[in-house]
Amino acid sequence: MMPLQKLHEDVDLENVAAQIHGFVGADIAQLCTEAALSCIREQMDVIDIEDTEIDAEILASMAVTHDHFNQALESVNPSVLRS
Repeated sequence: MMPLQKLHEDVDLENVAAQIHGFVGADIAQLCTEAALSCIREQMDVIDIEDTEIDAEILASMAVTHDHFNQALESVNPSVLRS
């Protein structure tokens, strides 16, 4: 089983929450997934995509930052907004 993704200490979840008005649970899950994928994309030059597993040292050095959430917010929109 793959270890859980870590959050960097600069992530302010209250700030993220303030920016996701209108998001439902699935939208929040997509936002977190996009933030994690953004973190992984930054490491693609050191990740061998031919391997079935990512090296433990690389995983240990990775953490989702507030910038990753900001990048994700550019592509993830709320499903429903109340009037």
